[in-house]
Amino acid sequence: MMIEENIINYYAIIPSTVRYDPDLKPSEKLLYGEVTALANKNGYCFAQNKYFSELYNVSNGTVSKWFSHLQKLGYINIEIKRNEKKEIVSRHIYIVDTPYGQKRPYPYCQKQPYPMVKNDKDNNININIDDLFYNK
Repeated sequence: MMIEENIINYYAIIPSTVRYDPDLKPSEKLLYGEVTALANKNGYCFAQNKYFSELYNVSNGTVSKWFSHLQKLGYINIEIKRNEKKEIVSRHIYIVDTPYGQKRPYPYCQKQPYPMVKNDKDNNININIDDLFYNK
């Protein structure tokens, strides 16, 4: 049963790189969005797999597989903090900002398939501003 204090009132953000990735399952995309909402406050998400398993009604192992897949594809980075006895103290899940791919780099790149033509004619219409106000 979820405690009402744990429900965060932040928006989940799922960028198009995640939304349209055919390698991700819909549940992994939703998990990514939940991590963005929880990471909004501290810059990282520290919720345990148990929290997500109760939230989505799946096993802890399933949540672990989803996180592993998101990390493998480079959408998140998981940092595990251990004490001197090598016991896990905490886990921080960071969102990895992925740059959006562009089909054409900006500014204009000379190696485009259709480069600008050097010998294009300039605008040959000569309009003098005074001619616009000249009354005949």
